[in-house]
Amino acid sequence: MTKAKIILERESQYADKQRAYKVVLDGEAIGDIYDGERKTFIVESGAHTLSLKIDWARSNKVGFVASKNEKTHFKCANRAKGFRVLLAIIYGTVLSQRYNKLERVE
Repeated sequence: MTKAKIILERESQYADKQRAYKVVLDGEAIGDIYDGERKTFIVESGAHTLSLKIDWARSNKVGFVASKNEKTHFKCANRAKGFRVLLAIIYGTVLSQRYNKLERVE
């Protein structure tokens, strides 16, 4: 199979500052990303689904097609912006499937 690259950038935020998000490709963890970090992952070309995980909380899933010799770029962040503890608790429990946001950057 041919290889492709995905680039993931994590916004620097107070929430989860010292913690890593698991990067999940097609249901399998492929690595971690820390606060303010930018990482490149080598993946097989073809159709994939990307998401993030921290403890029991998840991000949305983003489907994409990785092409040989092309980079697919994503950004991620915690939905609880700034020092909003109550909001972080709500997203971490009731809305745990939407705790993190993940979006493709064109």
